[in-house]
Amino acid sequence: MTTMLSVFLILTIPCLYFYLKFNKRIEDTIPITVFLVILVIYIAGLFNVLILGIYINIIIAIVLLGLSLIELKKNLKKIKEIITPALLIWISIFIISYLFYEGRMLVEWDEFTHWGDVVKMMYNENIFNTNPLSISVAKTYPPALSIFQYFFQIINRVYEEYYLFIAYQIFSYSLFLPFIKKIKWGETYRLILVFLIMLFSPIIVFNNFYGSIYVDALLGMVFAYVLATIFISKKYDKFTLIKVGLSLFVLTLLKDIGAFFSFICFGVITYDLFINKKNFLNFKSINKNKIKQFAKNMYPSGLVLCIIICTYLSWKLNIILNVDIVNNENIVGVKSIINAILNVENSYLNRVVLNYIGTFSNIDVIGKYTIIEFSSILLLVLILVHKKEKDKDKSRSIITLLYLGEILYAVVLLLLYMRMFSEYEATNLASFERYFGIYLNAILFFAIYLILYKNEENTKIGIRLLLLFIFVLTTSNASSFVNSIYNNKINIQNTITMRQPYIESANRIVNKIGESSKRKIYVVAQNSSGLEKWILRYELRNILKGYNDNHAWSIGEKYNDKDVWTVNYSKSEFEDILYNNYDYIYFYNVDQKFIEQYGEIFHNRDIKNDQLYKIDREKNQIYSV
Repeated sequence: MTTMLSVFLILTIPCLYFYLKFNKRIEDTIPITVFLVILVIYIAGLFNVLILGIYINIIIAIVLLGLSLIELKKNLKKIKEIITPALLIWISIFIISYLFYEGRMLVEWDEFTHWGDVVKMMYNENIFNTNPLSISVAKTYPPALSIFQYFFQIINRVYEEYYLFIAYQIFSYSLFLPFIKKIKWGETYRLILVFLIMLFSPIIVFNNFYGSIYVDALLGMVFAYVLATIFISKKYDKFTLIKVGLSLFVLTLLKDIGAFFSFICFGVITYDLFINKKNFLNFKSINKNKIKQFAKNMYPSGLVLCIIICTYLSWKLNIILNVDIVNNENIVGVKSIINAILNVENSYLNRVVLNYIGTFSNIDVIGKYTIIEFSSILLLVLILVHKKEKDKDKSRSIITLLYLGEILYAVVLLLLYMRMFSEYEATNLASFERYFGIYLNAILFFAIYLILYKNEENTKIGIRLLLLFIFVLTTSNASSFVNSIYNNKINIQNTITMRQPYIESANRIVNKIGESSKRKIYVVAQNSSGLEKWILRYELRNILKGYNDNHAWSIGEKYNDKDVWTVNYSKSEFEDILYNNYDYIYFYNVDQKFIEQYGEIFHNRDIKNDQLYKIDREKNQIYSV
């Protein structure tokens, strides 16, 4: 709990100071402090001093604590106003998250290939995944979420996986606070309803929200946060621009597609200023003063664009300076894509197009609803919100651009499948529900944030309707979620049990090799999809050197027609790969088929599961150790 208290103080003390000095509500500034923590560490990381960002954040919190005490002495009356129901929820999030996740371990595929692996690397080496010393797979992935999780791990001083989940939840729930700040003491009924909405709404689109650290759900929530902040802001004053600017910085750095969402937000602000506010430049009577006035009126739009571009380019420049090779193996030519869309030539890309179009009406992505049905339901909800909005031009433009953005996103996602994914992944629309769920989650939370914020005058009707709306949408997920809460201790133990064999195997390997120097290790896991390889890679990353992530873990003749994982190396090919690239080979799981085909490569042919072999180039032998 010491870690949780430390993180709470670092994130909350600046909010206290902003309240005492500038009279800004603590609930309004909590997301800002989360974004600022990420910004400071990110800048430090660009200069390869990642740990310095942690120290700077701690120093800022200490300095602001002193300044807050000084301000508090000037106005003791404000003490009573500090503790609000929303702040109570913020405190409870820390306590509940810790109690719910303590001991939990990673089990999802991408958590070992990137989301967990990168944080572990950052903790061990204090560098970004782009650094040449890093052996991370996804070297070009933007680091916003990983930075915040790294922040928790460094404060904890020991790498513990359950803090990855806690950091994720605290980040996510901080986004609610500005929209529930108007709850007052005595409104117990409303407080309970709001808490239930916050609890159940994240599992509508992402039913594994509480069991995974994939960034997709959070990406949609941050996108919605930016749009909702623009929506409820009466003007683009300094405070609004700070909120929007920092959130766009984070949105751009959450995932590559985050830049796309950021540009939609830029379009919303530009449209509002240029069309709704009628900031036109009349070229017939143009003069210096009018140009200055136009520039002043459009300043928020220009500032936002500058933030997005600078954030995007800073990360791309970091990649260019540090990453030697970016994997372009699966990139398909533009001509092939156009031919597939126009049905000019017959290829797997034609199947990708047909499968993609079919998903919008045939696959139940959201419980019992198709994408089109779910989007339509949310549109009706937003129309009801629009009717109560005073600034109808701004409201109409945001909703319109949000849905135009969804259509554009659908097109962009299709092009990405065709251009960047392998044939197997593209034709099967790998992770489609998760990828498209990002945008659906954004629309959902945009509606939820607005209703929570806008219904203070009509609490009973508005909040009840929202709770009913969420209950209907979560009927397919709610029971499993409640069950997971009830069986939380069992679920945590299951994650530990799942990982235990890999931890034990990794410990045996480390004991045999030693920790004094790093080695290249080949992992064999026959007739599998490769999860074993990635988990062991994660467990062994402290002793791994220059790991070749493209190596095949399942080797020999394919096991069936659907086996896309097994690579049929000849005996000489496999032998060359081992001698030229690796120091050890570990057999996590082998079968007789493998032994018969490749056994001659290994000394004494004594091959069995959970066995480590050393590749000795001087003796020209591969023998067990």
